[in-house]
Amino acid sequence: ESEDDLAAHPYALYSMLIIERLPIISRTYEYEESYKGVVRQIKLNQEMPKYFRELYIDKIKRDDAERQKNERIRPRITEHDMENENHSLNRCLDLRLYLLTKLQGKEYWEFPWSVRQFDETLFETAHRALSQR
Repeated sequence: ESEDDLAAHPYALYSMLIIERLPIISRTYEYEESYKGVVRQIKLNQEMPKYFRELYIDKIKRDDAERQKNERIRPRITEHDMENENHSLNRCLDLRLYLLTKLQGKEYWEFPWSVRQFDETLFETAHRALSQR
């Protein structure tokens, strides 16, 4: 009912802050690329009117040009990936990244957490835990 006897309780409330950066670009798989190549070959080997074949070949060329343009403008491997810069969000664009912190004197990384103090919300506890690291 009240928090006056908080110290007398044998239990404590902990608050943990999990910050996640979702993938920015979709992942590419080698098997998908090979499947697309096989489907293209199957379609090109089928009997079809010359006009439709030319349209399909033009579509393939446009798609390839668009993909190359996108890879040039927005590369999948960033400068921070090549430098193995672990403190940057501009890396591993196709993966989820989580914020982990390391307390001084500890050898392991963990999510920021702290014990809830008197008259403090769980959000305030999580914010304090992050600012103390």
